[in-house]
Amino acid sequence: MSPAIQALEAKNLKKIYIRGAERIVAVDDVSLTIGKGEFVSFIGPSGSGKTTLINLLGCLDNATSGSLTLGTETIFASDKCMSESELTRIRRRVFGYIFQKFYLVPTLTVMENVLLPFAFFKKAEAPADPTPILRFLGLDQRVNHRPSELSGGEMQRVAIARALVNKPEILLADEPTGNLDSKRSGEIGEVLRSLNRREGLTILLVTHNPMLAKVADRTITLIDGKIAK
Repeated sequence: MSPAIQALEAKNLKKIYIRGAERIVAVDDVSLTIGKGEFVSFIGPSGSGKTTLINLLGCLDNATSGSLTLGTETIFASDKCMSESELTRIRRRVFGYIFQKFYLVPTLTVMENVLLPFAFFKKAEAPADPTPILRFLGLDQRVNHRPSELSGGEMQRVAIARALVNKPEILLADEPTGNLDSKRSGEIGEVLRSLNRREGLTILLVTHNPMLAKVADRTITLIDGKIAK
């Protein structure tokens, strides 16, 4: 896939953490462009800066320097940085997030967990009924079950459904199969690939799993906070 419409553009991103006398450069002068509808995986050893980078691209954190543009909107740059309320608007409108931990509420059913984002906000165009999403993910017969009654793969599918319920433009998946065995990991990879192809969803995937990374259109390798050449 060679998407022509730009979704994200990062220029010279740098993220530095100060811990006492220690200066840690987690992301070091990263520039990249991700097209609308593209599926990109980020891979690299532990501590290479993958999660930090995807947090910057997903507007969960601000860079120490550099710029990030989303469509026509400047998220941050040397002379501009969105306010927290503006960033919240972007997160709600544009992104869906999936993490290694499922973050399901144990006392809620599958349906209630999926609808949880509506307790905080609701897009006018978002579906009132998430049944089509649940059916697509093979969860339509599990809507009244609680997390303790689900397998690990099913719990991650619930987390994916929750990330999709507000129809995001970009899906960020940070180690979504880290707690799953190889079979379940493969199933989640197939789900992400299908979402990308069927819905044209832009997906940014962080993984340690080289086999999972291969489901993406392209793979970016990070080493010591830099994109490997």
